[in-house]
Amino acid sequence: MKYRLILSLVLFSILVAGCGEDNNDQLDYSDTPEGQEQLNDIGAEEFIAKIDTANLLSGNSLYYSREDGASVEVIIYVDDSSRIQKMVERYTKSANGSICTNLFYYKDGKKFVTKELFDEGVGESAIFTERVTYYDEKEKPKVTKYRKAPFEDQLENESFKLTEKSDCDEKRAMDVLNQTGDYVTNFQFFVRDEHLLYLVVGEDKENGYRSSLVVQHKGPVIQKLLSDEKGMIGTPLKVDHQTVVGEMGFEFQALLGVEFVK
Repeated sequence: MKYRLILSLVLFSILVAGCGEDNNDQLDYSDTPEGQEQLNDIGAEEFIAKIDTANLLSGNSLYYSREDGASVEVIIYVDDSSRIQKMVERYTKSANGSICTNLFYYKDGKKFVTKELFDEGVGESAIFTERVTYYDEKEKPKVTKYRKAPFEDQLENESFKLTEKSDCDEKRAMDVLNQTGDYVTNFQFFVRDEHLLYLVVGEDKENGYRSSLVVQHKGPVIQKLLSDEKGMIGTPLKVDHQTVVGEMGFEFQALLGVEFVK
């Protein structure tokens, strides 16, 4: 399947920094000639537009969620030569939080541009921020700009301002794709819903990230887990899945294969 190949292509170096944390307003020289040149990186923006409209292959990570409402999933896009072009990380911070997004654009396999869309504050005081960073050939941030609006759909009406350089980290997205770190796929339990059986995998801790998959075939591994559900809790698994859109637009994760991790 396409997504199996795509999700095996994400093992590249990870930079360390933070996304979705706002330290804007610390720097603004947008009205200077140098600032205007940096704000309007035409080459970078044309590159982004080209990637966004290209016919790329895509693959989905598992969708993970926690009891407190936090969630995360990642979509990766590659070209016909299996070179990564774009990665989209969608996440929520809580049950009442809006969906935030980190977009990573790659050029020759290196991080070239990132876009962060996140909200700050709660209720009527909440505000939405878009932060864009351009990177050099060593994947170091060279320019960061931002704009704010009460709602995401109003961002287009606002102008960008320069701010302190910010490096948007890929680590969480990579952990989600590779099922590592907080996003392991250890066996937790089964859920039975009428004629459907769901396999639930995730962290071995309270309020850990978990993911559920519809079991389509009860192979040897599933049979083993079913035979001793309590005793098998925490058993490391490797799962292969496909995101499926069913009747009435209902989306679910179908389990294609599962193995014990040796």
